[in-house]
Amino acid sequence: MLECGKQQTLVESLVNAVNAIALSRDYRKSQKRDCFDLVRRIKLLLPLFEELRELQGPLPRVAVECFSSLRKTFHSARRLLQLCHDGSKLYLALDSEAISGRFHALTEELDRILDGIPYDLLEISDEVKEQVSIACCPISYSLPLSMFFFSTFLASYATSFQFLSVGSGFEHISIIKKTANE
Repeated sequence: MLECGKQQTLVESLVNAVNAIALSRDYRKSQKRDCFDLVRRIKLLLPLFEELRELQGPLPRVAVECFSSLRKTFHSARRLLQLCHDGSKLYLALDSEAISGRFHALTEELDRILDGIPYDLLEISDEVKEQVSIACCPISYSLPLSMFFFSTFLASYATSFQFLSVGSGFEHISIIKKTANE
């Protein structure tokens, strides 16, 4: 276990990193959505670090390792966000796919680290645990609603469309073909 002074320094550095990332603004148009999504997810972790600040006892070793990895991930996120703020518009537009891949990799790393934190060993509130779970899985909250709208669309237009399937596995393609009944 890490001594309390170093623990507090680690937690303070995480709070400072989140606050610095939260201040980032004005991203290039080609990466604006990825930037705001990453910033939003990181800002959701601030209550966790604020509660950790108030803990009196030492943090478990595995939690300290996760928080150290999280600090490195925040540093990488800040560099990527800085690139999307200061980078050349032409470079960002031409390398858009690679930069999106970097956002995806960073998000996966963030999720992996957050999944490894032993929340049951930390004395944090259920509200904070729930907020961290939202930061880990933002897509799961929007999926049911989008599936509802898609199923409603299919039900209302099912007589006008013919569904064809081609291939299997990753090469499976669903084709919606408008029929000639209209």
